[in-house]
Amino acid sequence: YMPRCFCQIYTHNNLTLSLPGRIFFFFGVHGIIILLVYCNKGWCIQVKTKKIVLALAMTLAISATAFAAKDNMWQYNKYTTIDMDSAKISYDMGREVLTFETIEVAGDTTDYCTYVYNVDDQTIQLKEMVTKTKKSKYKSSFYPEDIKDGNSVIKARARMANDVLEKVRQERRK
Repeated sequence: YMPRCFCQIYTHNNLTLSLPGRIFFFFGVHGIIILLVYCNKGWCIQVKTKKIVLALAMTLAISATAFAAKDNMWQYNKYTTIDMDSAKISYDMGREVLTFETIEVAGDTTDYCTYVYNVDDQTIQLKEMVTKTKKSKYKSSFYPEDIKDGNSVIKARARMANDVLEKVRQERRK
């Protein structure tokens, strides 16, 4: 036999919530806040929830901020993703230079690349490439290559750089 009682929970706006019997409430966002209310034998635990409601609201706000802070990633093709937040135009001795980062995945290998595209000189450089496999990680860098005389890989990288450059310019126009 469980005696009937009422748990009273006082909310932040001074409203009283009365609940019968043995009650367990679990409020949680990512398991941070847990409230337990237990009624037995005619006594009740009274809980002021103003602080709990405030903590829940703050937790939700922090969670929303974390989800809103997504990277500006552009899936360029099946293998290459470009971090558009990293794409920056600068001027070196009057020459327009685009720098951007990519993530290139092929099988079990992932390459994290930093490209430097000199628009005026028509050169492209794979400035840094960090390659990660299941068993190893290593870093490479390459000299700038002339696009006009380059092989098919250099020309494909130059096309990608031109596409990134166009997107950056479009963003600036907005």
